[in-house]
Amino acid sequence: MHKKEADNIRLPLILTKLNAPTDSVHLVLRPRLMSKLIENINHRVMLIHGPAGFGKTSLAMQLREFLITQEHRVAWLSLDAQDNDPARYINYIVAAIHSVEDSIVVNTTALSESQSNYAINFILSELVNQLELLNEQMYLVLDDWHFITNQATNDALNFLIECAPDHFHLIICSRTQPPLPIYTLHVKHQLCVIDSTELRFDETETSHFLHKSNKVNLRPEDIHTLWKKTEGWVASLQLILLMLRTQKSKDDFTNLFDDIGKIHSINEYFAENVLNNLPIDMLNFLLQTSILERLNDDLCNTVTQRTNSQSLLESLYKQGMFIRPLDQERCWFQYHHLFAYFLQQRLKLQMPEKIKTLHLSAAQWFANNNQTNEAVDHAIAAKEMDRAISFIEKDSMWLVEHSFMGTLLRLIDKIPEKDIEMSCELQLAIAWAHCLTHHPQKAQQALNFVEIALANKKYSNEANIRIEARVLQACINMYADRLDKIEQILPTHFDKEDNHNPWVVVVANNIQTYVLIHNYNFDDAIQLQQQVGRFHQHTRGPFSGVYGDCFAGIAYLKQCKLDIAEQYFKKAQKKAWDKAGKHSHAAYLSGALLGQIYYERNQLDEAEALLMDSWLLGAEGGIANFYIATYCFSSRLAIVKNNFSEAHAILDKGQLVAQALCIPRLEFLLKAELIKLYISQGNIQSAQHTMQQWNRLIIPKQASSIIEQLFEIRACAEARLLCRTGEDKKAIEILSTILQDNILKKRCYYEVCTRTLLAKSLNKAGRHTEAEDILLPALLKGFEQGMIRVFIDEDQNVIKVIERLAKRCRQQHTTNATAEFNRWLLSLLALDKIQTENMDITRTYIENPSQARELAVKTLKKKEILILEMLEKGLSNKEIARNLNIGVNTVKWYLKAIYNTLGVSRRVQAVIEAKNLNILD
Repeated sequence: MHKKEADNIRLPLILTKLNAPTDSVHLVLRPRLMSKLIENINHRVMLIHGPAGFGKTSLAMQLREFLITQEHRVAWLSLDAQDNDPARYINYIVAAIHSVEDSIVVNTTALSESQSNYAINFILSELVNQLELLNEQMYLVLDDWHFITNQATNDALNFLIECAPDHFHLIICSRTQPPLPIYTLHVKHQLCVIDSTELRFDETETSHFLHKSNKVNLRPEDIHTLWKKTEGWVASLQLILLMLRTQKSKDDFTNLFDDIGKIHSINEYFAENVLNNLPIDMLNFLLQTSILERLNDDLCNTVTQRTNSQSLLESLYKQGMFIRPLDQERCWFQYHHLFAYFLQQRLKLQMPEKIKTLHLSAAQWFANNNQTNEAVDHAIAAKEMDRAISFIEKDSMWLVEHSFMGTLLRLIDKIPEKDIEMSCELQLAIAWAHCLTHHPQKAQQALNFVEIALANKKYSNEANIRIEARVLQACINMYADRLDKIEQILPTHFDKEDNHNPWVVVVANNIQTYVLIHNYNFDDAIQLQQQVGRFHQHTRGPFSGVYGDCFAGIAYLKQCKLDIAEQYFKKAQKKAWDKAGKHSHAAYLSGALLGQIYYERNQLDEAEALLMDSWLLGAEGGIANFYIATYCFSSRLAIVKNNFSEAHAILDKGQLVAQALCIPRLEFLLKAELIKLYISQGNIQSAQHTMQQWNRLIIPKQASSIIEQLFEIRACAEARLLCRTGEDKKAIEILSTILQDNILKKRCYYEVCTRTLLAKSLNKAGRHTEAEDILLPALLKGFEQGMIRVFIDEDQNVIKVIERLAKRCRQQHTTNATAEFNRWLLSLLALDKIQTENMDITRTYIENPSQARELAVKTLKKKEILILEMLEKGLSNKEIARNLNIGVNTVKWYLKAIYNTLGVSRRVQAVIEAKNLNILD
């Protein structure tokens, strides 16, 4: 079991679940079954299913040992009822695979932070993609699958079966038949099944097992009797061995076999006799610890009120008493499920009055060891719902402030709703969790319960609770992009003597900052964040501080101060990394905004890495600006790579999110990007159709900065389309009005964007001097702040203006500053030329593949060709990384670039295509 290691870890992985049992001493060898499994070792699924006690796990252990001798990777996961939570299950799957192949690193932190199906699908897809790059056979053992009844968890299993590469295999042990695509697997010869009939010992195996495991010489007729009576059931035979070892005389031994012929339920009979022959102290220990899924010395000592649990666990193991070690050090043990069930039934009969106390002792041990999930489960088993609620309540705001909203909500799901309706503090935490993951209705419902609780009970801190509720309401509105009434809701000040939670104070000021930004009061927004900086230091998690820095960065970005904006986004990112981890919800939020800056500066690899990560946020990704960065700039990246279908898919996904969350500003910006994409593809008809439908949408005419932005977004898109269809005059009129508005409101970033689009329209209309005069201030600002894509992403009309301005700079008397500016202009022109050539390459692949060879060779970097040569030799990612002295993840990025260039998706395909193009000899 794994304890909390750092401030950012809660509800840790139980590492023993990732270890195969180590009970080699009592392992029952099954050569007959092993032969069948080895013959089908390349099948996708090997299913071992049968009732309890049939040796399923033992057989899987033997298969694992064989596979390891063949130098294959074998991951192990022991499942339990808690793994019905698909997020927890996937988390363990990824951890199990990583434990045997450290090059596979999939970020699963988002599963602790949200309940998003998108996050689950994204992580599974990333796992499959990384498995594809693995050049080795990988096996994953899923033991005790019968605990899984959740459809989403079953769906995740079938996703792996259907989508994982051919070198990935599953070994599933279950008492029941899992819902696998049986017919499809059989047709494809990808399923090997060992069922209960095959798992039963035949008479020869029974004889071999009994002679090997017991020193008493048994007559052939005795063995035959045992085999017939047990029907080859392994667990019954093991119980018999325990009985044989307890017989004190030959007469007892004879009587045992006489009784075997008479009894009907051999397993119950022998279990009773085995237990009755144990010392009372040992029996009490077994019964009292049977409530535990896993056992160790300290936990058992706490539950049983003794000090010698480790020696008892060791003794039980040596006696073969249906207990197995879960680690090499024998710190953790587990009873066989059948044996544990029998002990629990006997505990209910013999010690019913102790069950509650036992569970409460276990609950407190887990709570003291920061394992809230198990603590809650035992408190519920003790029927102490108030205790379970107190465990959750104690951690609730810690989890919110560290952005582990999904973890909190999954804990809440364990408690009946009626038991927490009047829990004011817990309802506030629930409201925060739902608000911050874009579930406004559930957040509002929790806030309503807070109001009811306040009306029914007197709270000493009622004033603080009401202020927090107001801040929460404002936060719900902010997440919905409804900013017009927030200032009426937010408290205007916080009295020092009221001792407010720093989290509430900081969030209130963050919301106020966001409102100021969208009312174009950028300097006030920045000043406010500087004033509340000291409160950020007193919050427990990174969330509020990350938001504060992000909002300050957004304010600087609106003013086109990209250097300072980047500093704030990096500051936010570092806070998230330090306090919540590199792959936390908070890190993805700041990463999306930083990705936008990187894109604007043409740092495309860095932008792609961050924007891809931000996709994990799914429909729970914070305020509108984070979504805008993720979807708008991801689609632009796809266009730069000439992957128009991917760009369309990204925009479609973004529209679904915008509609699901009712964020019109995101929906409008994505429509604008779609029209721009259609125009770049030459699909004017679709662009016009989209614009016509968009113009039918009535925007409410009310005094709101967000409403103003909606009108402006649509007007810009319309102007772009008008420019393309030859109605330059209308386009120029629209854009000139928007430009003046941006200048008036000091929205310098949008001023640069609008100037660029207006210059394009002016140049197309033949008004060249005006185009140059309009674009020059934008270029000067771009030069100062390192902006590139805003100019390069437009068509050749903008490039022609830049060419003339560059020529003018060369002809004029130049200073060092103007010379540097001119070199920058020339770099833009050079970049445009490269981009145009890349587009030509893509077009050549599509229209005339025979001419693609020379172009492909030119675009491949030297290191990429080296990697292709290593792929041809069959080197793994780790071997390539060692040879080139780079990281494994860097190898993956190179592979992705190679696949994109060659138009393939797999290693073998890349080698074949490279040979076809004479890149490889």
